Amino acid sequence: NMKYPNEVHRNGKAATPPRVYAIGKLVLWSIAGDTIPNLEGLLEERIAHIAMANPKIAPYGMAAMEVLDFYDLRHSVLHKLVYGESIAQSNQFIVSGAADMGFTALSVVLSPQMKDRGKWLLLDEEAHSPIEQGIVVLKRSGEAPKDALAFQEYLFSQEAKDLLAQFGYTFHE
Repeated sequence: NMKYPNEVHRNGKAATPPRVYAIGKLVLWSIAGDTIPNLEGLLEERIAHIAMANPKIAPYGMAAMEVLDFYDLRHSVLHKLVYGESIAQSNQFIVSGAADMGFTALSVVLSPQMKDRGKWLLLDEEAHSPIEQGIVVLKRSGEAPKDALAFQEYLFSQEAKDLLAQFGYTFHE
């Protein structure tokens, strides 16, 4: 997200200003049997655990909590929430079956390793803040490494955008 790149830039450690290269998408995902992910389903008694990344530190967790607030579900499901320290740990809860459903990135469910596992629901972007994916090039010995600058520029190329779009990312106009 942009929190870390902005902080690096504010502290004078960046060789370039932070830039948003893509916008992530949030989904509700389940691998548990015939569970069909939907927001109303979070209220069902049979759904005992709902995974999400820690909303205090993780952008996808923050967005998930915003979705729960948008639909006035937070207080009804708070006792079911299990927090991963990151989206990766949240995904482990879902994949292992420790959670019946969970919030994750669209890029995860579209990845080659997961694309045929379980069912997912793309959540309305109006229900949460944009999940901006950002980059900043760090200074090294007072200057920016050429390879890092080249990679940053690649992220804004049409080739990279086409690749990222395959995993559900969108872009600012």
